[in-house]
Amino acid sequence: MKILALIGRRAVLLLWPLFLAALVAVGSGAGWGLVEGAVLYAWWIPALGFRRATWPRRHQNLAFGCFVGVLGSLFLALTAGAPLHLATRWPMWGCALVALLAGTAVTAAMWPAQRRFYATTAPTGGRSAAT
Repeated sequence: MKILALIGRRAVLLLWPLFLAALVAVGSGAGWGLVEGAVLYAWWIPALGFRRATWPRRHQNLAFGCFVGVLGSLFLALTAGAPLHLATRWPMWGCALVALLAGTAVTAAMWPAQRRFYATTAPTGGRSAAT
């Protein structure tokens, strides 16, 4: 049973971006769904391998940009996905702009707490460790 539970968890971890890409495909078309899936997997697959990445502590400007990109790609699934996009009929570039602005606003709101976290936790001493 433990093996089935582990396989199920890993399957969910690998397949959840497909659900968000399918939402975008239904709401905005197959091309945009493929783009959303590629963007989500572009940051999700490497994130599965990181255990203790230390590069965000050393390069906080780059880390801020990565946080904006990650949150923006998640918000794009909400703004361009089937429920909201079909109700509002915003142009796709408008959905992308709203998603990017929302990702920037959320990242800017949580960034002081993130910087306090970087200041209070000890670095692990090495480069980002992919396992």
